[in-house]
Amino acid sequence: MKVAGRWRYVYRAIDQFGQVIDVFVSPRRDATAARRFFERAIGETKTMPVEVVTDLAPVYPATLEELLPGAWHRTDRCRPGRPRKRPAKLHGDNGYDYPRCRRALRRRGITPRIARRGIESSERLGCHRYVVERSLAWLVGCRWLQVRYERHADILLGFVSLACALICLNLLNRPRGGRQRLLA
Repeated sequence: MKVAGRWRYVYRAIDQFGQVIDVFVSPRRDATAARRFFERAIGETKTMPVEVVTDLAPVYPATLEELLPGAWHRTDRCRPGRPRKRPAKLHGDNGYDYPRCRRALRRRGITPRIARRGIESSERLGCHRYVVERSLAWLVGCRWLQVRYERHADILLGFVSLACALICLNLLNRPRGGRQRLLA
């Protein structure tokens, strides 16, 4: 991931329920960074894990054997790099109704659900599309979040989390049928 124009490596510790325990950002991906991350994650939880799942980086086995000699180190579920996930179908309005767009989607194994130009209305796709557009519009409504240049990604993530919390608070406090201004 790039932070302030420089590549950084992100280590995440997740428990068996999928909850994030700790996040560690390092400029290098070596044994020292792995050791610091595991020491921080163990210190955060104050427990010794029974099983550790990592990717296939060569620094993990030696570091885990040193810090957690009794833990089972698994790499069978993970492949190096980001996991590949493609949507089964893509919803789009009639601005994307071109044969080359449909061919490109089918080539990738994605079913196109695109309204035809001049034939179909794109309103049938609204239940899928407008949820995302409305959410992005609410985030753009927080003017203090529009243009930010942060050195650390966790600060920007904190601001985005704060904006999402304010949006949820406004939705909960909104009277039925009326419109209310955002708090932010």
